Amino acid sequence: MEIEVDITYEIPEFKFPSELELIKIFPECKEIIPQKIREWINVKDKIMAEDILPILKKINAIKDRFKRWFWTEVLKCMLPWRYVEAITNLERLYRLKLLTSNAKYHHKAKDFERRKILAKEIPLLSLYSFQRLRRTGRRYTALCPFHTEKTPSFVIYPDNSFHCFGCEANGDAIEFVKLLKDCSFSDAVAQMTRATGV
Repeated sequence: MEIEVDITYEIPEFKFPSELELIKIFPECKEIIPQKIREWINVKDKIMAEDILPILKKINAIKDRFKRWFWTEVLKCMLPWRYVEAITNLERLYRLKLLTSNAKYHHKAKDFERRKILAKEIPLLSLYSFQRLRRTGRRYTALCPFHTEKTPSFVIYPDNSFHCFGCEANGDAIEFVKLLKDCSFSDAVAQMTRATGV
């Protein structure tokens, strides 16, 4: 006798908590944040002194302006990952410190979180008038707005994300506006919510 068992798992959608929610969950972070800031500043300064400054001194010794500019740009692209990690963590920690200390900023951050969620839900199709937009199944294909091409390699997915197989640009609606308008994340959110009247 054979028994058929149909086991289907429904994976609940996980939502990461915002920075404001994390502060409410862990109120003791107010004492930890200044200590972590000092630790990451020490890491950043050590990497700067040991790895980056010696290279910068060699670059500054180059007489040719173009070569000096070129090697400076190369250095920017090849910064040690630990240094980039330190800068990213410091930015996040300073933002958290501001959120824990300033009630006025706390309200603005709450409003920004709300506008960010609304901006992500704006359909990509409404953000740009795509030329030769073609529906293929549940996806749309078009010419990429970020580089010139003759064959469409830009795909808009049903979950309101995009990917270009030509220039490798990808992301959500906010990332699309960031790349299209060449602006910061907060400016993109502001433009999107202003345009929709949110």
